[in-house]
Amino acid sequence: MYVVVAVVVAAVVVVAAAAVVVVVVVVVVAVVVVVVTAAVPVVIEFMTLPDEVITGELNQGSCSAQTSQVTFIGVPRRSSVPVCLDPQTTQ
Repeated sequence: MYVVVAVVVAAVVVVAAAAVVVVVVVVVVAVVVVVVTAAVPVVIEFMTLPDEVITGELNQGSCSAQTSQVTFIGVPRRSSVPVCLDPQTTQ
């Protein structure tokens, strides 16, 4: 009789532990999905910004080849292109 009770108690404990593990995994996956969903538009917007906006360069009235590297949320972005900051030369 005691063996049957012990087996039933052990089974209940194992099922409860498995349920806790499943709940924790579901919560972690939900948090990851929310964070990634929120971060993707920010990263995409950053990657499409002009270099002079990212590096904080203002209108200097000159054209020159500039190399810049900016890291944003662990994503390096390197650019080495002619940047014309004079509004008259960009038209």
